[in-house]
Amino acid sequence: MRNATDDIRATHFFNRIDLVKQAETTKALEALKNDLQSQGGLDYLFVTAGKTPNGKLHITDEGLDAHFALQCLGRFRCAFELAPLMNDGGGVTIVCAPSQGGSALPTDDIEYLQPENRRKYWLLSAAQRDSLFLDSVLYELGERFDKFAIHHLFPGIVNTNLAANAGFPFPIPQLAGLVLPYIATSAEDYASFVVWNGLCSPEAVKGQGYYAKNERGALLDLRPWSKEFSNRQACIDYAQERIAQAQETRV
Repeated sequence: MRNATDDIRATHFFNRIDLVKQAETTKALEALKNDLQSQGGLDYLFVTAGKTPNGKLHITDEGLDAHFALQCLGRFRCAFELAPLMNDGGGVTIVCAPSQGGSALPTDDIEYLQPENRRKYWLLSAAQRDSLFLDSVLYELGERFDKFAIHHLFPGIVNTNLAANAGFPFPIPQLAGLVLPYIATSAEDYASFVVWNGLCSPEAVKGQGYYAKNERGALLDLRPWSKEFSNRQACIDYAQERIAQAQETRV
């Protein structure tokens, strides 16, 4: 998305991308990068596509945990592959759940695919994994690029079809539909906050650094594990290896 333009003929476009599928994501990102290079780069990137884990391990035809592919690799790829095209003073915003992870990750099996790890895979462990992984790679992205800000935002409770989209069984989606309108932030209101934070918050105005925030916009501290360079690099290495394997192998 380019900043405000005086050209009233400016065009906008919409592309549908399945971030679970690595081959499709590669093709889409390559086309987008070519477009951005010819149009002056990228000012602001917002990545919100994802869903809450439901505790079920589903393997895609590319051999990946489907939830990890969407929630983690999708955000990782958009942020890292488009970062070189970011303009000075811009910002990358990732909506997920910062600083909610556990104490460590098995860096040789972040998807919990090996038998000794698979038995540990359930809703909470997957959610903590997502948080710790994204904290690690986004913090490292901030270390590598100092020309734009990185915002990792925790949305709190937002009134969406989250329970149904995540595949929770009856009656959880139905109950959520009854309760959420009374206790949750509307999707429209939260979207407005995301854009304001990415463009107008003090951290956005500063234009550099990594910032994790809760649903009220307060800064969060990361888990010590994510602050260790070796752990951050291990997460990046794992992600890149699994992306390459997924594009070479279909099961």
